[in-house]
Amino acid sequence: MTVSQKLRAALKSSQMKSYEIANSVGLDPSPMSSLICGNARPKTGDCRVVEIERVLGIAPKGYFEDDELLAAQVASCVKGVEL
Repeated sequence: MTVSQKLRAALKSSQMKSYEIANSVGLDPSPMSSLICGNARPKTGDCRVVEIERVLGIAPKGYFEDDELLAAQVASCVKGVEL
């Protein structure tokens, strides 16, 4: 399952609209739509996806294949600094 497919599934089970999630993580709805539709292909630990997961209450590993840099990337996203 791709990141976009997993995000779509999580959004369907959420009571929030995608634009509400986008606003809550500081994204414009357009990039949020690109992530959901699969037009954007985020790298492992992409801060946008990490923040969306946080809002949806999903663990970051749920969307990315195992990668030894994931923990460091997620930690940097939480601090607001991209690697």
